[in-house]
Amino acid sequence: MSIQTQQAANAAIPAGTKPAAGTHSSSLPYYFVFLVPFLLLPGYYFLNNTWIVVWFGFGLLPVLDLIMPVDTVNHFGDERRELEQEFKFRVPLYVWIVVEYVVLFWSLYQTSNWSGTTMQFVGLVISMGITTGGIGLTVAHELFHKMHKMEQFLGKLLLVPVVYMHFCIEHVHGHHRNVATPNDPASAREGQTLYQFYPQSVVGSIVHCWNDEKERLMSAKLPVWSTHNQMIWFIAIPSLTCWAITMAFGWTSCLFFLAQACVGFSLLELINYVEHYGLRRKELSPGVYEKVTIEHSWNSPHIATNYFLFKLQRHSDHHANALKPYQALNSYEQSPQLPTGYAGMSIAATVPFVWRAVMDPILKAYKNKDTTMNEEVRAGIRTLKVFLVAVSCSLSYAVFCL
Repeated sequence: MSIQTQQAANAAIPAGTKPAAGTHSSSLPYYFVFLVPFLLLPGYYFLNNTWIVVWFGFGLLPVLDLIMPVDTVNHFGDERRELEQEFKFRVPLYVWIVVEYVVLFWSLYQTSNWSGTTMQFVGLVISMGITTGGIGLTVAHELFHKMHKMEQFLGKLLLVPVVYMHFCIEHVHGHHRNVATPNDPASAREGQTLYQFYPQSVVGSIVHCWNDEKERLMSAKLPVWSTHNQMIWFIAIPSLTCWAITMAFGWTSCLFFLAQACVGFSLLELINYVEHYGLRRKELSPGVYEKVTIEHSWNSPHIATNYFLFKLQRHSDHHANALKPYQALNSYEQSPQLPTGYAGMSIAATVPFVWRAVMDPILKAYKNKDTTMNEEVRAGIRTLKVFLVAVSCSLSYAVFCL
């Protein structure tokens, strides 16, 4: 599939980019995520700088998506089945669990006797939030979608550092069932700002998860207020974790843990906002909606963030085939496409007027099946590029020059 075809179908991908070559048979690009902890520790010890990971995630990564080739390589038939069975693609997921917990314990130890500045503390909070939320939650998401119980357990283990354990239930049994309908708190409405969406998704997902557990237990004739209720465990485990951290490292480390957890799950909700913004399934009859298709999620073929997020940006195929492993996910030209990766679009989402200037014309063109890159879409993309470059330059100056 050529990028020109994809542009005509979606009116969202900037001209001048080319499809990436290769067959995706290597797992090495997925180790790209380990740059985050390896930037955090040297930055702390050698540069006395805790903000380098923030610069990498929000300053460098969006620019890489703008300048690197896009990736539309797909796999079908026997090739796809062989790729799905390749154990080497599981290895970076397993290694990440160990690395994340090592870095987390290191950060708790550092904050137990903190002697740095407030700005350095804040930088460490956000950097760890990117580590546990931006990447850790993505790895958790991949693992609890697996069939094996051990991998599902490992996925839940990665939800503890972000104090968001209910996500494994609400995402699989709630979001995947209700996506792109008013019943899904994690699907943003057209015109809804991130700041309106955030409490809707955070509170709504907890309420939905509790109600689902209550319904499950009542159907099984089990008491709601009992150890059979997973939501009680999802509250108890983080609470015990906070108590243990306080006992082992002190209240400052516990405060740090909770702050980075808030950053972590907020990054998840930021991605949730981007993934389904303004897309809706048709209501066939009251409360009954059409089947989820590849047209109900925003996708991006931009290669840097795709490797960084284990191809989460091929989101339509994930919703159509929830058990398909990340390395085998396909990119479909019929799916709505974003003009850059999730990293850049997440930054744009934090500034509502920039987000609306970019997304409203793209959403309108997609809904109207407009196959041309009209001037309104082009203007929005130009605005996005200028905005992301300005953010990158500002972050670079703030992190390395001030």
